[in-house]
Amino acid sequence: MPDSDETLMSLVRRNDREAFARLFNRYKTRIMTFIYNYVGNYERAEDLFQETFIRLWRSRRRYDGERPLRPWLYTIAANLCRDNARKMRYRRTVSIDAAREGWAPSEKLPSPLPSPAKIAEEKESSLSLRAALDSLPKESRIAITLHQFHGLKYREIAETLGVPIGTVKSRIHSAVKQLRKILSIN
Repeated sequence: MPDSDETLMSLVRRNDREAFARLFNRYKTRIMTFIYNYVGNYERAEDLFQETFIRLWRSRRRYDGERPLRPWLYTIAANLCRDNARKMRYRRTVSIDAAREGWAPSEKLPSPLPSPAKIAEEKESSLSLRAALDSLPKESRIAITLHQFHGLKYREIAETLGVPIGTVKSRIHSAVKQLRKILSIN
């Protein structure tokens, strides 16, 4: 039987890199998908994804073992996305060529996404759903994505987004109603 998140995290708190790798592998696709859906840019999502796990490692000793790990991890990711959104409003655009001059690669976490061919195939099959989700207001899109695609409970979503549970319920109800209308589902 696989170790629970909390068991692995208690090992991570004691600097167990193998336990950290197991948590990383368990959550890499879900967290990357969540971040990408939040920011809508692959390169930025990859950076925020890596920063999420770096922060998980750095703040491992502050983790409260009495609480579930999953909402805490999503909270780290959501906070990074919100901070990034604020920064992006004021950031100048810089040429990629200019930015890469003198660039030295650092140790990076492996990419959690499937091959480009697999991504293209999956995009084809979910185009209408993606378009429908994209048409939702950002707050509703994030709430329903966390609930339906990441399996978070309303309480966990409220914790992650820093909003009351009633707000989460309202956003998800509104999103479902709008998606049914857009996709012509009764």
